[in-house]
Amino acid sequence: MIRIREQESIRLQREVELSAPMEWREFLTTKGWLKLASRWGVWKIVCFYSLLTTAITAGILFALSIYGIMSVQYVAAYTTTSGIISAYMFYRQIRKATE
Repeated sequence: MIRIREQESIRLQREVELSAPMEWREFLTTKGWLKLASRWGVWKIVCFYSLLTTAITAGILFALSIYGIMSVQYVAAYTTTSGIISAYMFYRQIRKATE
């Protein structure tokens, strides 16, 4: 799966014009993340992406823990694990595309 995403990012990097101004809807696409990575650098974007996905995951899982569906320990474990895995996958994807 990681290799498929890397190949897709490389293909998208050829298609996207990195100097074009970024629109809000591109923030939700890989093209937008590639534009940001070319402007700010890969590590800053990976950190921002990791914080964003961790916050969203934590919010959803915390809401489930409020209703008693999950315990707080599971929420902390899943949030940490998903944050690390998503950051690693995103880093490999963006790094390959920006090389």
